[in-house]
Formats: sequence, structure tokens, C-alpha cells
Amino acid sequence: MTLFRGLTGKVMLLVLATGLVSGLLLAHSYLFSRGIILSSAEDQTRDRAEDLASQVEGELSAIADIAHTCAPFVERSGSDKAALLNLLRTLVERNKHIFGSGACFEPYAFETDSRAFCPYFHKRDESVEYVQLGNDNYNYFDKEFYREPKKLKRPYWSEPYYDEGGGDVMMTTYSYPLFAKSRDGSPGKFSGVLTADVSVQWLTRHLASFSVFNTGYCFLVSGRGTFLVHPKGSIDDTSIFTLAQRMGKPRIEDVGRRMLDEASGFADIGTLLSDRESFLAFARIPSTGWSLGIVVPRDEILAPLTGLYKKQVGIATLIVIGLLALTLVLAASITGPLRRMVAVTARVAHGDLDVDLTDIRSHDEVGNLARAFQSMTISLKKYIRDLMEMTGAKQRMESELEISAQIQRSMLPSRFPAFPERNDFDIYAVMEPAKMVGGDFYQFFLIDEDHLCLAVGDVADKGVPASLFMAVTTFLIRVAAGQGASPDQILSLVNRQLCLENDTCTFVTIFCAILDLRTGELRYSNAGHDAPLVLGPAKDVMPLPIPPGPAAGLVDSPTYRTETTVLESNAILFAYTDGLTDALNEKQEPYSDERLVHLLNSLDSRDVESVVKSVKEDVARFCGGTEQFDDLTVLAVRFGGTERIQ
Repeated sequence: MTLFRGLTGKVMLLVLATGLVSGLLLAHSYLFSRGIILSSAEDQTRDRAEDLASQVEGELSAIADIAHTCAPFVERSGSDKAALLNLLRTLVERNKHIFGSGACFEPYAFETDSRAFCPYFHKRDESVEYVQLGNDNYNYFDKEFYREPKKLKRPYWSEPYYDEGGGDVMMTTYSYPLFAKSRDGSPGKFSGVLTADVSVQWLTRHLASFSVFNTGYCFLVSGRGTFLVHPKGSIDDTSIFTLAQRMGKPRIEDVGRRMLDEASGFADIGTLLSDRESFLAFARIPSTGWSLGIVVPRDEILAPLTGLYKKQVGIATLIVIGLLALTLVLAASITGPLRRMVAVTARVAHGDLDVDLTDIRSHDEVGNLARAFQSMTISLKKYIRDLMEMTGAKQRMESELEISAQIQRSMLPSRFPAFPERNDFDIYAVMEPAKMVGGDFYQFFLIDEDHLCLAVGDVADKGVPASLFMAVTTFLIRVAAGQGASPDQILSLVNRQLCLENDTCTFVTIFCAILDLRTGELRYSNAGHDAPLVLGPAKDVMPLPIPPGPAAGLVDSPTYRTETTVLESNAILFAYTDGLTDALNEKQEPYSDERLVHLLNSLDSRDVESVVKSVKEDVARFCGGTEQFDDLTVLAVRFGGTERIQ
């Protein structure tokens, strides 16, 4: 041990000890920083999965909304084959995400001489083709897209399948059940389904357009675990559970069950779904029960940190070797900077990145180490700062959405009682968006002293775009009514303006009416909206017979018709959007028209505010804490008779 007795030996021993301590501190700092980055990557990847799932949910919900809106037209089309074919062709031509659409009927339900009648339109290259699927080679009665909604009596997304004889592509189908209307306007016997097809190829291209690090990828599984989208292309009807059995990896089955049972999650899956150690983030698509997964290789997440620390380790090693070689010459100038570096490294290892090594200006290995370490702390501080900026940007976006919601609410009448100086009528309304801003609206205003104009509408979209479309619609209604137009003329003007340059194929359903406050005469017209209810003085609740008419924004020159009825004294007109009757509880059961009619029949009060609030409270009790995906709007107006405050 005589080597370390002299000053040079002691300095060499100090250099060796300092190098060892620095290496341990660098390793500790690496592990600490690695934990921070992995935690941040988990949050970012989970948020990315939820964001992509939300985007897919929005596009699939838009397709479902289109089918939902068009179903009443198919149910009321009777045997008008030309109108039915025109509607189906229009749906396929005007909706880029819909591959095909058809209306399949029960035996002899549409054409009395045809047991199987199912007109179907689908895209083929740049054109739209027509095929009648009711033939000997295509038994649609046994198809899942027909069998399941018939059994469940509700809309249904099918498992992926190859539609041989129809569109001849892998697809998944949204089926909306059709019912023959009974005399009282309520749903009657099942008569068929209206379908909207989404090609698996389109879903694959759509998800492939989202970048996930360098080699990460997205995949999509159905509610039964069947792969809808996978980066390896079409894998027929393989599910994540059959894949687990085929590969002999039961953990894959556990991951699949988590994806189908949990709303979102994150898991370290090792090499289960890739040949590299990877992480999986997933999020469910509530309306379909599908789940979207994102697989990200671990080394891509840690690549910046690993590269940085490899560089630091290499530099530190060279510095130690150089210091040992130059001990005799540089012993005095080396020990001080090394002690400083040890202290700074300990601070960084404990999370303190506010270090300053700029006073070490030497151009030897110690100086290089100091500058490299300073660069590392600057890089880490920049990473944390960028993360904080991303969080701030998200908060600003939420603030801007809140301002948009306030602006939207300010565009709707919100002061109640709205006309305190009048006792010949009373009105109350409420709109609750599913998101921060929505597309539902209500509107009412006096055209003159004796006529009240009112309207309720539902835009086939959600969020800020729907709120802008709603604002334009309410403005057009006010302009048309102010010009003395009748309800059908108001809807025609609104439709004509909305069809201009409507590249997004957005449309809106509207119920529009004008109430004569002297006589109770109600003139009204309808653009694809649900029929309002009339609460008579004797507590009888009846649907208002509405004339047919397509939603505004779909067809260039539709025909709307004004109908007339007379409200009795103290009768209430109750208008609403389908967000009320389609509200779902935790079992995914809709609130339904029957429950609404039963509740209104049980109410003793004829105060419109009490009626509206009673309905809201009953819907809230029914839904519990279930998140809703459609806006809810209710408007109630009571005609008080001919008595008026002078």
C-alpha cells in the first residue's frame, strides 16, 4: 500500500474514490430521473389513448346519430320505395366515414310480395353501387347485424365480418331497429333495421395516421376482444383471447380482460405483444364497448435519458483516467473541482436541478465533466418546463371551453319568468350539454303582442362545431320569424342557408311552432325532430301529430308542411330532444318515451317550471352517475286561455 503514502498517491486515492462516488451518484440520479420519465410517459400515453378513443367515439357517435335521425323517415316511408332508395344513397354519398347503408325488413313488411327486401348502397372506388340483399345467396335474417338488434330492441354495433355478397369488405355495422308505428304514435312491432357500415380498412387507415413515438402502434378490439384494427393488417376473426391461447401466454388474456372491463389503464406488458419490452395504454369507447390500445417500446421512452447518461458515464470514465495520468501535475487543481462536482451531483440526485457550474472554466476533463453535467441539468429542467407548459396549455383550453359554454348559454333565453307581465301563457326551458358545449338549443320570443314563436333543435354533432352550427340556426329562425314567415317557411329558409357549403354534412333536427295567444291556435312544422307531447287539462298526455320533413342541412329542396291544432286552456306543450329519452343508466338502458309519459301523467302541478324540473330530477335519478353522450333540452309552454293582464 506504499503507492498511496505520498501526496501523489493520496491524490490518486482521492481521484479513485471520487470517481467511484460520482459513478454511484450518477447511477442514483439515472434511476431517479428514469422513474420521473416513466411516470410522465405513463400519464402522457394514457392521455393519448383516451384522446384517440374520444376521437373515434366522436366519429362513431356521429355515424350512430345519423342512423338514429334517419330511422324515423324510414319507419314513416311506408312503401315509398323511391324515397327510401334516395335517402340511403344520400347517406352513403354525403358521409365519408359511412362505407354503406341499407334498410332490411321483416318478411313482407315493406313489399307485400317480397319476403326478403333489403336495398343496400355502398362505395365502390369513386362511385356508389346498389344491391338488393334480399336474395337466395344472402340470408340477412341470420346475420348478426339483423339478428341482435331484433332480439335486443336497441341499436347494436356488430363484430367485424367479411360482407360477402354485399360490400365485399371487412366491416362492422351499426344497426338501428325499426318499428311500425302504432295508432297512438308509440313504437309498435319490429319491422326491420337501418344499417350504417364502417369498413375495417378505413378504421385501420384512420388509426395509422396517429403517430405514437417512432415505432409504437395502435390497435382496436371489439367488445368480445376481436381485433378490429391491428398494424399487421387484417387478421380475420382473431381475438386477443385466441391469440393468448395460440401463443401460450395467459397474461395476454389478463390484459384483454382489463381492456374490456376498465374504462382506461396502463400496464407493463414486457414482450407479450411485441418483440421488445413495451408498455400498453388503453381506453374504452363507451358507445360501442370497443377498446383502443397503444403499444410503446420501453427503450423509445427512455432513449433520450439513456443516451444522455451513457454520454455522461463515458465522459466521467475518461476524466478519471486522465486525472490518474496527470496526478503529479494537476493534483492541486483537480481536488477542488471534484469536491464541487460531488456536492452538485448529490443535489441533482435528490431532485435539485438549480445548479451552476459555469465558474469551472478549465478546458481539461474536469471542465468537460462540469459542462456536460450542466447540460444534463439544463436538459432535464427544459423537459420539466415543457411538461408544465403542456399542463398549462390544457388548463387554458379548458378555460376557453368554459368561456365558449358561457357564450352559448348567453345566446339562449335564460331569464325566468321570461314574460312576467303576461299571465295568458307561461314558459320554461333548460339545456344541459353532454360536453362543456353542445349542439342542442331552444328558442322563444314574441313576434308581436299576440304571437309567440318557439323552437327546439338538435345538431348532429357535439362540442364547439355543434355550438357554432346551433348559433347560426337560432339566428336564422329569428330572422325568418321576424319577416312574418310561417313555420314551414321558417324551416325552408333555415335549410336553404345551412345547405350552402355544408362540406361537413352537419345537420339539425328542428321543431318550430307559432302560438296564437288569443285563441290557443298552434301552427307548427317539423324537420326530423321527435314529436312533442301535449299535457291536457285532464292530465292526459298525447303526442302531437307532426308532419314529415327531413332534418335541416341534408337535402337541398325539401318539402315542409305546417299543421294546426288548438291548445285548451291550461294545456302544456312539452318539447324535448332525444337526449332525454335516450339517456342511459349504468345498465345501458334508455330512459324511454314510456317512462316520460308515465311521469308526466303522474304530475299534479301545471306550473311549467315544476314540470321541467320534475322531469330533470327523474332523469338524473334514473341515470345515476352514468356519463351521458348526448345533450338534453326541454321546453314547456302553458297556454293560460284568453285572460290577459291589461
